[in-house]
Formats: sequence, structure tokens, C-alpha cells
Amino acid sequence: MRFSVVVNTLNRAPSLRDTLESLRFQRHDDFEVVVVNGPSTDHTEEMLAQYEGRIKHLRCPVANLSMSRNIGIRAAAGDVVAFIDDDAIPEYDWLAELEHGYLVPPDGIAIEEVGGVGGVVFDYTGTRFQFRFAVSDRHGESAFLDAPPDPAMCVPGGWLYPSLMGTNSSFRREALAAIGLFDETYEYYLDETDVAVRMVDAGYVVLGIDGAPVHHHFLPSHLRNEAKVVTHWYPVVKNRTYFAMRHARSHRPVTDVIRAAIDAGDVRLAESDSAEQAGLIAKGSTDRARLDADRGLLDGIVLGERAGSKCAPAVTLSPPPFVSFPTLPHANRLRIGLVSAGYPPRPMAGIARFISELAPALAALGHDVRVFTRATGHPTVEWEDGVWVHRIGDQHRGLVPGSFDHVDDFATGVVREIERIQPWLPLDCVYGGAWDVETIGVVRATEIPTTIMLATPARERPSTVAGWPTRQSHRACGRCSTSSASCSPAPTMCTASARLWCTPSTSCTASRSPRCRSRLRPSACATGTCTSCAMRRPRRRCSSSADWSSARASTSSCRPWSQWPRCIQRRTSRWPARIPPASPSNGGWIMRVTSWQTESSSWARSTTSSCISCTRAPTSWCCRRATSRSGWSWWKR
Repeated sequence: MRFSVVVNTLNRAPSLRDTLESLRFQRHDDFEVVVVNGPSTDHTEEMLAQYEGRIKHLRCPVANLSMSRNIGIRAAAGDVVAFIDDDAIPEYDWLAELEHGYLVPPDGIAIEEVGGVGGVVFDYTGTRFQFRFAVSDRHGESAFLDAPPDPAMCVPGGWLYPSLMGTNSSFRREALAAIGLFDETYEYYLDETDVAVRMVDAGYVVLGIDGAPVHHHFLPSHLRNEAKVVTHWYPVVKNRTYFAMRHARSHRPVTDVIRAAIDAGDVRLAESDSAEQAGLIAKGSTDRARLDADRGLLDGIVLGERAGSKCAPAVTLSPPPFVSFPTLPHANRLRIGLVSAGYPPRPMAGIARFISELAPALAALGHDVRVFTRATGHPTVEWEDGVWVHRIGDQHRGLVPGSFDHVDDFATGVVREIERIQPWLPLDCVYGGAWDVETIGVVRATEIPTTIMLATPARERPSTVAGWPTRQSHRACGRCSTSSASCSPAPTMCTASARLWCTPSTSCTASRSPRCRSRLRPSACATGTCTSCAMRRPRRRCSSSADWSSARASTSSCRPWSQWPRCIQRRTSRWPARIPPASPSNGGWIMRVTSWQTESSSWARSTTSSCISCTRAPTSWCCRRATSRSGWSWWKR
């Protein structure tokens, strides 16, 4: 089944670009995109020129949504016409799930009877429903439901019928042609509801499905402000009255229809007054809204009387050839969850920086990538550079008992967010770092395959580790920082530093380099005559080390390891296998381990009451900050 996706836009070039780019990730690859630009005054035309040959680009002379939709329908060559707003992002299964609604209708309904299918809509937070299911009446008033309405309600002439939301609605092209397309009297508001009721009256079935999600940002427009409050009530009141005059007069007396329209206008005025009292709109806006409502009521009555209750005549469509929209490969696409407490624009350490680079790279391959990270405000779901970023709040549920509160809160929040999206967006796998056990909640509470990344503080692994594969062609030269494959002369491995060096030297026969720069103890050098020490000495003299001054003066050669000050030796001690909590006896010292590769950091508590640099109590300067070349640091909490 071919789809034509119609996007109607007006002065929203940045968000329109995101909408078009997101369509490249659709799993359904047999669709075209028709963009109808209204009288925009921004750079929309220049932006759309970049998509020449990939989309159908048309123009609408006035700011009339129904007219713009009709222009798009006449250019659509697909079997089904799907509508999405220029400030909305569809999930990647959007078209595939809409297609399923047409091809697999509920029991008792033939495929050719389905005239329209719509999905759920999330609001600007990405976590709450703006629209799920709705039933409307002949006045144009809607009731929102949590379950799909019964298709048996689709009876011609019935008072109640299922309705859809315009930003996530689709209709058969032949059904739209049969009812005369959209009624261009509706420049905004109730245009899609009018199509739904006319399709039901024509004998078609309109279905709302629990899927095909779309995220609607609900951006400001010429009808609403940044606070998402309507500032221009005329089209709302006029179209509500016009709708009722056309569709309710066959069921209710005209006086009742007008009285209901007046009551609906009073409700809108009350909303405007509440917004003004809350400071969401300017002072005096309610008075202007009252004038707009009175004018809209009169115009709606006149237009409704003039149009009557007859449906528009059928139209004949002769669209131009189908233009397939290019999509990313999706044959082996996975839905991957990445867990990282840090993610742009938050400050990032190494693991977060790695995740921020990995996520868009996986998305560029066509995968559905979802990053679960901390929110700085309320929870949101945003589409950024092809990646769905779920910024979640903390959940105090205790999935990681005995851990730090922030660890437990975030790990629990990740699980709750995954559980929320699983009905629509089941994950294939989850990937995260071992640091702060951020993925432990996923492992404990779900059955999703989970991979945990181990980040090491060592810049490079020692070449002496048994079983560790060596691929020198993929390593950079330690002297010239270029690829070892293009280094000249050919680099030689330094056995002490596990680095490659391209410049030979007789000063260190083990490393064959002018400066060994080993990150291991000097005794690892075969000759023990490196021209520089492997360790970074303390910034100040350690008062407990009597031979510090002599060691500081020795810069021409490496001293035997046994002769180095105790504060230098102990700084290379191994990471303890078990880290008990801090106690008053050890003063609450905290160890920081810095990763040279990713610049990430992790924290743990000390196991001894003495300094890592010396045996005395940690009071002197070098004990407050004793930093070694391997990246170990001790700080006072």
C-alpha cells in the first residue's frame, strides 16, 4: 500500500526540517512526501529547495489549512493520504502501523470499508498524551477515551462517531475524493472532524488505533502564543457554530443548536479569562476575545444556513507521478537503548561523551536509537540528530537498595521509562556503562538483553596481558600521533609503555625511543636508563619522605624502583578488590580514577586511614592532592 505524506507548513522552517529528516527513518519505504507551503515569510522556500527531487513542493496562497490540505491531496499519488503537522515528529513505525490498520481491520469490517485510520499523539513533553482516542458528536464536541471506540458507532447519520486528530490522521484517497475533499470554510479547527463525520455518513469506517505514535510539539503560531494559549478565538467559535449548523440540524432544533454554540463560546471566553488572570496572555485579551466570539457566532450561523446539510460533490483526482521518498536501510534495524546519566547539553564526562558520539552514529546506520538520560526539568522526549532522547526524572522505587540515592533514583527511572514505552516501542537491547551501575535496574527488572561497558582508567592496556589481542595497525604512534600504518620509519613497540615509537634511540634499548614515557614503574624498562621518569612527582615536597629532595634533583636517569620515595611507590598501588564505606577512622577520603582515553571519572571511598602518597595522616599539601601519571588522585571530602 502506497502512502502520500502531506505536510502543511507556515513559517516553521527549522521544525519542518526536523519533520522531513525524521521521515527518512520510516520502516515503510513505499511513500512520497508532499509539502504545501503557505504564505511563509521565513526561509522555508530556501530550505525546501534542498529537497528538490525528493519531495513534491507546492504553495498555498492563503493561511487556510483546509485549502492547503486539498492542494496536497490533489498532488498525492498514493493509495492513502497521511497528514502530519510541521511541528510533529513521527515514530519510525508510524506508516507501517497505519497500514496495518487498513489491511487488518477489526472483525466484521471489510478492508475496502476502512476510510480513515489515526494513531496516538504525545504532547510537547513526549510523555503525556495530547490525543489517544476520541468520540465526537454532531455539535463538534469531543470526548477523549483511553480505549478505542467501537467501530459499530460508524453508522451513517449517527449522533456519535469516532474522530481523529489532524496531526496524525490518514484517509483513503478515493474516499476523500468521494466526499469532496476538505471543506475550505474551516481555515483552522474541526477540519479533520468534519471529514470524519462525512466519511461515516458516506458509509466508511473511521478507526483509531493504539499505536502509530506522533510527537506534537505544538509550537506557537498566528493563533496561539508561546504558552500554548489560543489568542485568536474567531475561527474556533465560527467553525464550531458552522459545524453544528451543518451536521446537528437534522437531529436537533435550530434553536438548540444555536444555544449549544453560545454555551461553547462562553466556555472559550472563560478559558481566555483564566489565562489572562494567570498572566499567560496580555491584559485586555478577554475583551478582544469576546468581540471575536460574537463575530464568529454570527458568521458561523450565516455560513451554516447557506451551506445546508448536503455533502459536497465528489471530485476527480489526476495527481502527478509518484515520487518515492528515500529512506535509511531498515532490513536489519534494531531498537537500541543507551543509558547515560550525562548527555548534551548537560556537562559530560568520558562515558557520556562516548554515548553522545555513539548514538548518532548508530542512528545514521538506520537503527532506532533511544538515549535514557537525566532531565534538568520536567521529563521530555526529544528527537535530536536522529536520536530519541528520553530525559527522565528520578523515581524513588528502590531497585538498587544499599546504593547511593542518586544511583538508585536514576536506575529506577530508566526502568520506569522503558516500561512506559514498551507497549508501542519494545527495545531489542540496552547498552550502558558499568559506572554508577546505571543499567542495573534494566538487568533486574526486565528481560531485555543488556550489554554493560567497562571503562578502564588505563590509557592503554599493557602488551603483557595474556590473551589480549594486539592490532598495532590500528594504534597511533606515540611520538608523531599519526596512524602507525603510515608512520615512517616503521614504529617499534615499547615493552614498558605498550606504545609505538617511530624514532629509534640508543638511550633506552627496550623502548627504542628518545624518551620512554612509560606509564608503568621505571623498573619495567630493560635497561633502567630512561632519560625521563615515568611518574609525575608531587607538586610539593612530602614531609614524610626524606629522600624526596634527591629524587627531585635526579632528572637525567631513572633510579631503581626500590630507591624511589614511598609516596611515589604507593601511588601505583592496585585498585582494591573490595571498597568498604567511609568511616570516621579513615576520615572519609575519596579516590578519583581518571580515564586517559575518555576523560571520564569515577569515585570510590578509601580503604586506609593513611595517604596514598605516604604513611602519615593526610594533612600536608601533597597528601591532599597527590597525582600520579596513571591518573590516581586523592582528595579531601
